[in-house]
Amino acid sequence: MREKEGKTVSNNEGLRMRNEIPGRTGIAVIALSVLAAGCMGRSVKTPPAPVTPPPAATAAAPAPVDTAPVPAAKGKTIPVAHGLPLEITGRDGTPMVLVAAGTFDMGYENGRADEKPVHRVYLDAYYIDKFEVTNARFAEFLRGYGSDMDDAGKRMIFENKWGLRKADSGWEPQAGYENHPVVDVTWFGASQYAKHFGKRLPTEAEWEKACRGGSKTKWCFGDGEGKLGEYAWYTFNSGGTTCPVGQKKPNAYGIYDMHGNVWEWCADYSLAEYYKYSPARNPTGPSSSSYRISRGGSWRSYAEWCRSAVRAGDVPGMKTDITGFRCAAFPGSR
Repeated sequence: MREKEGKTVSNNEGLRMRNEIPGRTGIAVIALSVLAAGCMGRSVKTPPAPVTPPPAATAAAPAPVDTAPVPAAKGKTIPVAHGLPLEITGRDGTPMVLVAAGTFDMGYENGRADEKPVHRVYLDAYYIDKFEVTNARFAEFLRGYGSDMDDAGKRMIFENKWGLRKADSGWEPQAGYENHPVVDVTWFGASQYAKHFGKRLPTEAEWEKACRGGSKTKWCFGDGEGKLGEYAWYTFNSGGTTCPVGQKKPNAYGIYDMHGNVWEWCADYSLAEYYKYSPARNPTGPSSSSYRISRGGSWRSYAEWCRSAVRAGDVPGMKTDITGFRCAAFPGSR
């Protein structure tokens, strides 16, 4: 059994406790904390002064943009890269960002055992949601889909005070939380939502490449924890709740909330040693497991658990207020 940020779930894959901070104790963190304002006006902790990090690795240059734009509605133009628009709108109304085809280094040599070995991966071009799926969008999906069970009869969503509630008229967002990421959504719910709108969940490799935004460092912006609060809602600034999407800085690819706010479901099954035999081209994860991968950390996570390379495995039907998702799509699939 492992503890998932306060919730105990079974995980034979060996992925570790998400709120673990190597070299620190919970008592030390509490003793050094002071109060500040969270995203909903709640009290939050200010982290201890970070240790001076090693020099950050140089981030990779963004994909070149073609000079010829693509015509768009109302006389506007859309910049393109490698013949593909840099941004599209999915059927659910969510903007999606292009991640160009190419290689990146997956994993982190100074990370945990399941993050090693670092290996070069090639991915075809794909699109990924610019924002995490919100309560408002998931409620709209449920009303259109007409059920809270997926095509296979699996439960997709549970009620949550920061998420959705089941009213006489159907599922609806809790007042004031419409633009917060949906939570208490199962892997089955995330997958069905994506399928309904002609999308899919990102593979674990796609998720990490999109999160890194061309970087090779702990977080998309570098190795210094002191800047994390500019990009993420996590334990020291969230106020103990989810926060509206898109309020922090985006990464170099223009994607928001890849660190913190909520863990994000990925398509892959979970296996701690998968990197030892992962294919070098378009990996899709192990063939089977009792768990599915989630990535990114949450509003409850310490900085270490919001790193780009951190992996976690979860029971796909679990109920949790720290996990949501975003979608991906192949070019031309919308």
